[in-house]
Amino acid sequence: MPDKPPAKSAEFSDLVLIASIVWTLIAVAAALLFTLGDGVAQRVAVAVMTLYAAAALGGIAGFLFGVPKSAPNSPGMSARFYQANTNLVQVSDWLTKIIVGVGLIEIRKVVDALGVVATRVGVTLGDKTGDPGSGATFVVLIILGGMSVSFLLTYMWASTRFYRVLLQQEESPNSPGITSG
Repeated sequence: MPDKPPAKSAEFSDLVLIASIVWTLIAVAAALLFTLGDGVAQRVAVAVMTLYAAAALGGIAGFLFGVPKSAPNSPGMSARFYQANTNLVQVSDWLTKIIVGVGLIEIRKVVDALGVVATRVGVTLGDKTGDPGSGATFVVLIILGGMSVSFLLTYMWASTRFYRVLLQQEESPNSPGITSG
């Protein structure tokens, strides 16, 4: 069987590099807006960086839940294969048991902490100190939206594309990086 050309892997690597560069340039632009700008520019910078922080947390969680597990070698097989990660199902079951067992006491603390963050960042976006308004609401939407979208996209990427990358690495005899054993 002839080897597949590495063009797809190279294209994928190029896309990851381009996305990283764009992500970094936007963060640098937001930092410059905050540092050198005033008023509206600083508010935009704070909103962008809040979204970035939320997306980073959601992305980390999505990656952890989406990474495929390596299946152990079976006696008749020489190569390792990967199987879908069921952590999301396990965590969902675990969270359901915790919520029922402990109640909503701890959830209230998380909601309160989100409210504190929203109020503090909301002041930067134009709310009066100690009086949460539309800025705080906007911050909550940025955080929840950024985390949710980032989680879902990263989860889907890790459980589909990253899975294929791992399989390609194991199938290619000359591929550096991933070794079995």
